[in-house]
Amino acid sequence: MSCANSPGYLLCPKCALPMHVWESRGVVLDHCHRCKGLWFDAGELGAHLAASGARIEESDLEPEEETGFPCPRCDGVHLAHVRVETVTLDRCPRCHGLFVDVGEVHELIGALRRGEYANHPALSHLSNLALGLYIGARLGQAEGATDDGGH
Repeated sequence: MSCANSPGYLLCPKCALPMHVWESRGVVLDHCHRCKGLWFDAGELGAHLAASGARIEESDLEPEEETGFPCPRCDGVHLAHVRVETVTLDRCPRCHGLFVDVGEVHELIGALRRGEYANHPALSHLSNLALGLYIGARLGQAEGATDDGGH
């Protein structure tokens, strides 16, 4: 079993369809057009989240139960669940890449930045997903129009 950084395309762990290269917030990701999942190679999720003010230490993520999803980089390796706050992501135990479902990026931003909004009368009651979407929208307004598809 080896980890291959193939120059071609990756197959989505969920759909087994080719993923497309996509740049978002200065990070080059792999994106599935069908399920909207994103593949972050090791270190990319932290860089992507930093643009929204959220911080994550990827090396601290501990794998839990194995999923049935294959790693798109490592032959014969299955992803494992990791938990960040209240959000469950899928991580390769070998190459440390992360597969993130649609909406989980915003939910993660909301969970990681929740403390900053604890005393805000309207925002403190939002779900993590709604708070993350709010933060993303505010970031988009501050930066002007973006071409990152809202992720």
